[in-house]
Amino acid sequence: MLDAAAALGDADARLFMSFGALEPAEQMLEPGAEMDALLSGGDRPSLRYTFHVFDGETHESVIPATFSRGLRAVFDPPAPPAGAGP
Repeated sequence: MLDAAAALGDADARLFMSFGALEPAEQMLEPGAEMDALLSGGDRPSLRYTFHVFDGETHESVIPATFSRGLRAVFDPPAPPAGAGP
């Protein structure tokens, strides 16, 4: 997964990634944090990327919150630039 993220380059895309805070650290949280560090670096200005860890959620219980927030992150229109008027 990290190799794929490194090869991604500056993709003109939207990506949402999340985890439950109660998921196993070695299996999900630690690799997720590595992926987040790789994707949130400043070398991808066209990638609209959102990462979120849901407090109190497990691998199973995080699914509804992930769907809700993920759909908004991917499909909501981007905010207008600061100072842009109607």
